[in-house]
Amino acid sequence: MSNRLKERLALIVMYQVADHHHRNLEPWTVNALADALEIPIAPLERLVMSLIAQGYLTETNAETPALVPARDIATITLSGLLDDVREADESRFLRNQRLAALAPVDVVMERIHVARETALDGMTLRDLLGDTADLS
Repeated sequence: MSNRLKERLALIVMYQVADHHHRNLEPWTVNALADALEIPIAPLERLVMSLIAQGYLTETNAETPALVPARDIATITLSGLLDDVREADESRFLRNQRLAALAPVDVVMERIHVARETALDGMTLRDLLGDTADLS
């Protein structure tokens, strides 16, 4: 999957899981999510396993494990989530920090980072739920 697709799918998965959890609906299984989103199971499973490893999701102990948020959705920033999804496939041998500095490229990358941070302005997964969430 492209980074753009992984980021979008991560937001969709986290939204769906958080929404069901917040509204006390039946938690999603990976198979049910794949069916609902009409996507192949394999890439979804890889993404879900990454979100579990990064501490965003956890599985229930049910016979067929279901997905629930691993922590309070008000503490999951969208910026942090997107950063972690982007970095998930980096290896210890080739990471952003190991690349040589090149000022013009570094300036562009910093501008992109600042623009995204500004656009998201500390928005959390709880904020993403918007009107579907109980604000009390």
